[in-house]
Amino acid sequence: MNISDSEREVRRKYGDILNAKRPEPKGRTPMSMAARGAQFAPFSALSGLDEVMDDTVSRNEENVAAEIEKAAIEDI
Repeated sequence: MNISDSEREVRRKYGDILNAKRPEPKGRTPMSMAARGAQFAPFSALSGLDEVMDDTVSRNEENVAAEIEKAAIEDI
């Protein structure tokens, strides 16, 4: 096995901890992966954006419905 001088130096300095197991706290159960992931879940940086978008969609749907109704009346 041919290792570089820098790798040899790392192994010399940190060889005792490179393959060590991660310490587990006693008396506490580990957090589930889902709970850990929830800590990093995206958050709503633009509060109120959903409400504005819903309102815009609603108004556009109303406008489209009114235009369709107007066109239907004009065709009669």
